[in-house]
Amino acid sequence: MKFSIGRLVACLFLLCSPAIYANDSSHLRVTELFDAADVEATFVLIDQQGTTIFAHNKERAEQRFSPASTFKIFNTLISLDAGIVTSAESTFSWDSKERWPDSWNRDHTLESAFRVSCVWCYQQLARQIGRDHYLRELRRVDFGNQTLSE
Repeated sequence: MKFSIGRLVACLFLLCSPAIYANDSSHLRVTELFDAADVEATFVLIDQQGTTIFAHNKERAEQRFSPASTFKIFNTLISLDAGIVTSAESTFSWDSKERWPDSWNRDHTLESAFRVSCVWCYQQLARQIGRDHYLRELRRVDFGNQTLSE
């Protein structure tokens, strides 16, 4: 399946749709979505007051994991909010340094960088956003342990 930011937004919208949590069979409906994708997944929907509305695989949700590539979602949202990137077509110019994997070794758009988890693109965004801005945003949304590694 080809990745796109549109698909990500559609998936997030579907998972956040009240219709999917409308009754006691909600757990089964979410489970079916994750089973169809053949992934072990966790999803927790929390309202603005911090009350859990729905949790799928709650035991796993209570475990701590490194954000790894999922941080690019947060990174993308901060970048869009700050106006550093403005659309899926925003571009990154490759510096001609060879990296692994080969899919990183070219110019990228935000969409293609997201699709291939292009670390150098996201590092470029991070430098533009700045450490202080990141820390403020991490604290504002209570993301993980609210620290940044080098």
